[in-house]
Amino acid sequence: MFIRFVTDQLDEDNVSSSGVFSAAYRLVDDDATPDYLRREIRSTLNWFSKNLPIPDRFCSSRKPHREDNGICWFKTDATECMTHVRYLVHLASECDVMVRELTTDKPGYTIYEDGSQVVAQPFASTPR
Repeated sequence: MFIRFVTDQLDEDNVSSSGVFSAAYRLVDDDATPDYLRREIRSTLNWFSKNLPIPDRFCSSRKPHREDNGICWFKTDATECMTHVRYLVHLASECDVMVRELTTDKPGYTIYEDGSQVVAQPFASTPR
């Protein structure tokens, strides 16, 4: 099982719902975000920067100028990541950002995978 946390905003690059990380970075840059929430969001994002590998690919093609169409999903057994991402969801909700949880057994064609996550080019039936 794989889990993804998304907002109601669309990600222009791959026509899917924007993820909680995009929302979190927007909140950190938004002057309307209270300072204490900005600090907590930044701290949580820093935890991910230190503890979650950044995928080296977001597209199945190796051609230059390719379109990145991969979507990131957490593995449900990545418990430490799941704890931190759920906290990030909580922080976003404190800023009135609605986040919903998507789950699937079939995220799509795997482009990248590590112990905590996959990046997959979604199937037509993959929730987005």
